[in-house]
Amino acid sequence: MKKKISGFTLIELLVVVAIIGILAAMLMPALAKAREKARQTTCTNNLKQIYIALEMYASDNEDFYPFCQGTCFWGIGNINPPYPGYPGWTEQLYPYVKNKKIYRCPTYPIKNDAFSYFLSARAAYIDSGNQRAATNRKKIRYPSAFVLAGDNQYKNFSVNDNDKDDYSQNCLSWMETQSHWPSYHLGGLNVLFADGHVLWIKEYNNQKITFRYYEFSNW
Repeated sequence: MKKKISGFTLIELLVVVAIIGILAAMLMPALAKAREKARQTTCTNNLKQIYIALEMYASDNEDFYPFCQGTCFWGIGNINPPYPGYPGWTEQLYPYVKNKKIYRCPTYPIKNDAFSYFLSARAAYIDSGNQRAATNRKKIRYPSAFVLAGDNQYKNFSVNDNDKDDYSQNCLSWMETQSHWPSYHLGGLNVLFADGHVLWIKEYNNQKITFRYYEFSNW
């Protein structure tokens, strides 16, 4: 006598498929968050390497960080007066890093832009009477609060401009505007401070963040 082989009915199979779909839907946000946390960690490490290079550069240049320009492209330099051909800050730092990949955050909204970070120049700009100038690390009174570099949120830089800076545009608004993307690291942005630590920040805090040499101030 033959044994009857039992199997799943169509309804049972549909139930299993539905359960798998529900579980997948529940796991997807967690997986997406985990992937973004990994990218955020890579970004943090990039900024820490940039900090080491900035300090080495300043030690070789009388305590000045790289002099930011206008719109600069790798190997071409500044395309605008008054310093045509002058290299962007990332190119000035390159002898100290030897790795162009650290200049890009993996979550940066423009995927074909190799340079996503900005270098702070606002304090030097204000201190010199609204003139372009290199940041002098000896003038920084509150290094643990002084914004030195970080994720760029400003939309209107040219793609592959390797000299993104905040002379005359706020690169950290922490708000979505016509000129700014939303904060792209899970609602926050990575910021490098002048003492070398990197923080993920969701909003400006006037007691802990400054864009000036001598006092606490927003951009």
